[in-house]
Amino acid sequence: MHATLNHEDPAIVTRAAIALLNTAHAWSAEEYTRAVDAAGAVNDLATVDQLVEHAERFGKLNPHMLFLAAHESRNHAQHAMAAARFSLAASLDPATPELPYEAGMSWVSANNALAAIACFQEALRISPELGAAAFNVATLSNNLRQFEQALKALDACVLSDDLQWMGLFERGRALAGIGRFAEACDAFASCETLNPAAPGLISNLSKALHSAKRPDDALAYALRWQTAEPNVAEAAVGRLPILLQNVAWDALNADLPALHRAMQSPPGQGIESLALMWKFDDPAALLRIAEARFAALQPLQIKQLPALATARDKKIKVGVLSADLSEHPVGRTTAALWENLDRDRIELVAYSWTPEQSSAIKRRLDRAFDRVVNIHDLLDVEAAQRIHDDGVDVLIDAMGMTTNERHAILLARPALVNVGFWGYPGTTGGVCDYLIADRILIPGSSAEKHYSEAVVRMPHTYASTASYPDAIPTMSRAEAGLPDGALVLASFNHIGKLTPECFEAWLHILKGSAGAVLWLPDTTTAAKQRLATFASARGVNSERLLWYPGGLPEARYLARIACADIALDCFPYGGHSTSCDILHMGVPLIARTGESFASRASSSILTAAGLGDLACRDWERYQALALRLANEPAILRETRRRAQAARTSALFDQRRYAASLSDALVRIGERARQRLRPEAFSV
Repeated sequence: MHATLNHEDPAIVTRAAIALLNTAHAWSAEEYTRAVDAAGAVNDLATVDQLVEHAERFGKLNPHMLFLAAHESRNHAQHAMAAARFSLAASLDPATPELPYEAGMSWVSANNALAAIACFQEALRISPELGAAAFNVATLSNNLRQFEQALKALDACVLSDDLQWMGLFERGRALAGIGRFAEACDAFASCETLNPAAPGLISNLSKALHSAKRPDDALAYALRWQTAEPNVAEAAVGRLPILLQNVAWDALNADLPALHRAMQSPPGQGIESLALMWKFDDPAALLRIAEARFAALQPLQIKQLPALATARDKKIKVGVLSADLSEHPVGRTTAALWENLDRDRIELVAYSWTPEQSSAIKRRLDRAFDRVVNIHDLLDVEAAQRIHDDGVDVLIDAMGMTTNERHAILLARPALVNVGFWGYPGTTGGVCDYLIADRILIPGSSAEKHYSEAVVRMPHTYASTASYPDAIPTMSRAEAGLPDGALVLASFNHIGKLTPECFEAWLHILKGSAGAVLWLPDTTTAAKQRLATFASARGVNSERLLWYPGGLPEARYLARIACADIALDCFPYGGHSTSCDILHMGVPLIARTGESFASRASSSILTAAGLGDLACRDWERYQALALRLANEPAILRETRRRAQAARTSALFDQRRYAASLSDALVRIGERARQRLRPEAFSV
């Protein structure tokens, strides 16, 4: 070793190294390592970089020197450089798991989760017992919504005691992400046993309990969550569906200031807007929230795939991206639509991660497509590549911001253009290029400003309707648990859509309708008691509130709807497929028209059915119309006759609807092939 490079003073060593770099001195691996170590000690990153470059030029790179140089890059926040140097060291020393592990940690700091996961997986290949690497793969995979990958990492490694509670937490996240909510609850509960103060535990457990259909437990944890985070906008949005489903309106009122803040200034990390639609009718705020969420999704972005150079087929190739092509409202209401799309102009492929299911509707849906590609076991990057390789022109997002969505696929731009359709009542804030709507949902250019997508207006309604059974057996009032002779006012919407303002309006109608009862979906004992107390405080005997259970087969569910005299729609989140079901069974539906997509859906459906006069602009008109129908039998009979005639209306003509959607998709696809910007149009 050159004598000066062996000096004890790192400053002297660094100066000597600089002096020797451009001489004929033949460096040894030990000298490079000593010089890099010394330059790092005096915080001289420039010399470190020169030494690495010099070593590479003369073929003298060595793992130890690169390890030291990588740490110096990391100390100076040059995380991508640090990761590259750790990885290069790993290539020279492939038996040391710490090198790819440290590369992964640097990629985490550089906000490149995909690269980090690859490095941690390499560390696990070398050393399968490296629990920290497995935990990091699980955490990052969960953040990227790659839940199966997270579970695989956790299952393949036994975590040390200090990582146990964190591993259980990530396991709960992963299980919840793939819809195994009961198991997720167990994982979170085990985590709570080990560390009751684990960050994020209460919020995640309350949401998992909610999804596992354990409403009382979910509410208990949601209230603990509210105590822990009493004035946090994102937290208030997260527990909103739990409070609404449990009719916990007092707790909801405590969250209102934070909810209003979320509407006006969405948190930077993004929030889901679906629950907010149940409470607020503000399309401008919903756009802000969707845009904030879209920005927050950027870390999920797979590298965008290159656009196809030329069209490979005369037909427009349309892909449908959905987890709901099964016994689900989306599947039930689109089977006839997919069957009737114009196959002379369109090739139709489903990209599905629908859970395995044996049902008539699932088999019918599978037959409705030219091909069904199961992407359940594919990572988002793999699914996007498959769609791209298939040459898809138009990719329909039939999920929106709902459970199990995979927007990372759409963000990779695997098709020429993305289209939002039917599965979600609102804007995606940038994920989709077009949105299928109609002139009632989005009435004009002034309303379009609240949508990031170019609006495509269908001729009658945006709504796709079910293929109903040819024969629906009748159900008697007694079978339905209803008293004979009573006027039945009913809501067939999810109980979580019920707001205090909406219930106030229904109670006003009930008070003005002698002998009437209000028929509601069954809920928890505690929630029913809260509604009864609310009604009693407003002078309505709680015995006039009746409850029907869920879980009926389709024909029985439809038959029960026909037992109602008048259906009352919720506001601001009205019915969608449910509104269609009500009208198909000949029951008049009274709706309130708002400003947002979700609050105008029933108005669109009613108008297409020839019953647009049943959509009211405010609560006063809504209440007055309901009272008129309730108290004037002749008018109610005529309105019911009109509702029964709706079966022959444009609303239920799926062949006509499919022809219009075919025209829209072909036009969208042809514009995309010509690389034309998305533009609004009417079919």
